[in-house]
Amino acid sequence: MSQKRISFSEEERQNIFSKTGGTCEYCHKDLVFNNRTEGERGAWHVDHGIALAEGGSNSIRNLWPACISCNEDKFTFSKTEYDEEFEMEETVGKIKEACNNNLPGVSFDLYKERRIKR
Repeated sequence: MSQKRISFSEEERQNIFSKTGGTCEYCHKDLVFNNRTEGERGAWHVDHGIALAEGGSNSIRNLWPACISCNEDKFTFSKTEYDEEFEMEETVGKIKEACNNNLPGVSFDLYKERRIKR
């Protein structure tokens, strides 16, 4: 049975926020402690590294500050799964840029083939 979503105290939020020095755990964007509403600069949510729906807990070890975009994009991926996907997207972006700049030895089609086989 999964745990229920809970509200966190100001002290708990501060402890979670401080784990990354006030940046999103995933994209490293600067966050603003008091901004928790979408559309506000630096707005963030408390993210469950392992989603409650997937058996995660409300333990501080499983909680991370995440910008709203990353938290919503992560959905029920585990922190590890999302980190791997985020890294992959960054790599794809770099390869696409290299291909667009016609750098020698870079083939986006070859990269896509390898990615699909993964």
